[in-house]
Amino acid sequence: MANKNTSKTRRRPSKAELERKQAIQRMLISLALAICLIFAALKWGAVGITVYNLIRLLVGSLAYLAIFLC
Repeated sequence: MANKNTSKTRRRPSKAELERKQAIQRMLISLALAICLIFAALKWGAVGITVYNLIRLLVGSLAYLAIFLC
């Protein structure tokens, strides 16, 4: 009897697939950061106030300028 190959073969993702995956990850991170900065600029909720205070600790009284320049 012939020996059948029963193991699963995994193909490596192509360069285009890897680039697409990285682009999607960058887009999601950028979107999350933008939402956090909007919450910080408007001081909405605990997240907004916390992020605003962290930015204020880093840049002092220029917090709004730093938020809008990001």
